[in-house]
Amino acid sequence: MNPAGPPTDLQAPQPTAPARRLLGTWDGVSIVIGIVVGVSLYKAPALVFGSVGGPWAGMGVWVLGLFRSSVSGVGYGEINCR
Repeated sequence: MNPAGPPTDLQAPQPTAPARRLLGTWDGVSIVIGIVVGVSLYKAPALVFGSVGGPWAGMGVWVLGLFRSSVSGVGYGEINCR
């Protein structure tokens, strides 16, 4: 430990200009979607197959979820087209 304190010849750099914004709104949205999809690909199968009786039941639940999300997507598409 230095009893004299921190060195005085080191100074924090002074900002010369404000930081520029490099990422836009769509960049942020893409990052969040990528994180959600990336995590879900590894977590969701274990949750689904751990909650049902066997592998075929797990596949059935998986296909049912696929059907449900597809119908929801078509519904939202119809709403946005009007």
